[in-house]
Amino acid sequence: MKHLFLWIKMIIYYPSFLLSLLHVRKDDIELNQYTAKVIATILLRLIKVKAEMTHKNHIPLEDGHVFIARYSNAYEAALVLAQIPVDISFVFGIKTKLPYMKTWFKRIQSQFVDLSNYSFVLHDDHLNQIMLTSKNLFVFVNHKDSVINDSFYHYCQAHQKTIIPVVFDNTNDIMIKGNAHRVTIDVRLPLHHEEYRDYSIDELKQELQNRMS
Repeated sequence: MKHLFLWIKMIIYYPSFLLSLLHVRKDDIELNQYTAKVIATILLRLIKVKAEMTHKNHIPLEDGHVFIARYSNAYEAALVLAQIPVDISFVFGIKTKLPYMKTWFKRIQSQFVDLSNYSFVLHDDHLNQIMLTSKNLFVFVNHKDSVINDSFYHYCQAHQKTIIPVVFDNTNDIMIKGNAHRVTIDVRLPLHHEEYRDYSIDELKQELQNRMS
């Protein structure tokens, strides 16, 4: 039922989401980031979600970091976009559904790839260019059908990236009818390159898993 109510509301709001694309120049990076965050916030209000990002202090003040999360709900990316205090682009699995916001995620230079086969190493120049403009990268891995390959870890090691795990809580029932739904996005302790530079890939995976559990 909540899906139906949202669909009815979007008859009014979605045209303005699309029109805003025409009024914001593609090369205005800051305005695109700001507008995408505003639209994500509006969408969450329409579905009566109250979100809190905990441990924001774990996000370093400088830019150039890689966030990673496993997601189970199509609205979690909007939650991150609305709450995260830094500019960001995303890497999604190619089948990722982003209700009403896919065009805006593309506008902020998000990538849709086959995570099981995509080589972060072969595309490192492209990813680094994105991070020059969007400043940070957020990799979303579907916990059901997407497996990120080892090139992600090789990329982070080669470019000395700080990896910041993010965990969602209470997001599975976002679209269940009821009062305002409260969710938490928890920023876990960052894993700095100085900590993992001597790790094997398996050790790096295990350390990230420990920080996300």
